[in-house]
Amino acid sequence: MVSSENNSLDEVELPEGPSRRKDVTVIISVLSLLVFLPPIFWVLDIPRRLGIALYTEQVVAFSYGAAIALIFVSVNARGLVSSPRPPLYDSVAALLGLAATWYIAFRYPTLVNEMVYRPMDALIVATIMLVLTLESIRRT
Repeated sequence: MVSSENNSLDEVELPEGPSRRKDVTVIISVLSLLVFLPPIFWVLDIPRRLGIALYTEQVVAFSYGAAIALIFVSVNARGLVSSPRPPLYDSVAALLGLAATWYIAFRYPTLVNEMVYRPMDALIVATIMLVLTLESIRRT
């Protein structure tokens, strides 16, 4: 809270205990790793060495989903660093972003062949990704 004598933000009182909960800090750390690790593994050619055939777009989709989720968990709707616990709608948007992009990542080999038919599931997921992308750009 801002002190009543002085309306500056220099006098903001922090709640008792840690300013950011450990659970959200862990989530932010894991999402940060998921943004950077898939491209690093891709560059080091680890999937091929493990016998996993991946499209480049699948690797990008994994990272993209983590980046969208990271924005919704760490930046609130006003574009400020999120309060100690992100609101429910931000958590839902983060999970929806992860689910949509990871759905594309896992289904990409099939979707590549079906793209000309405009499958309804791909259009729904693309719409979700578009809305979440625009909102995450607005926040940052």
